Amino acid sequence: GVWVPGQLRYGKQACLISIHGHVYTYDKYEILENIEAGARLSWVRWDRFTGIPIGSVYGGESYIARRKGLLDPEDEKKLGFVHLLGKLEVAKGFGGGSGRL
Repeated sequence: GVWVPGQLRYGKQACLISIHGHVYTYDKYEILENIEAGARLSWVRWDRFTGIPIGSVYGGESYIARRKGLLDPEDEKKLGFVHLLGKLEVAKGFGGGSGRL
């Protein structure tokens, strides 16, 4: 099979994958976990003017990326999603958009 980044949502039994402008749901999937930093994963700052870091998690020309979610300042004390997670296509940008992360 082909490895693609996806996301799991609380209370859902499927993985959501965004590809070519469509969202698909898969019942069979594998997860890369970083339990107590055992996977040795870390988030590294990147912009289009720097090279792709060595050891990046990627599938073909797409890399796993995140950016801070748009939260109200008062929401920072609440539990929930803090970052948006998705694929980064270097030529197109975060989620295949306008070329910015």
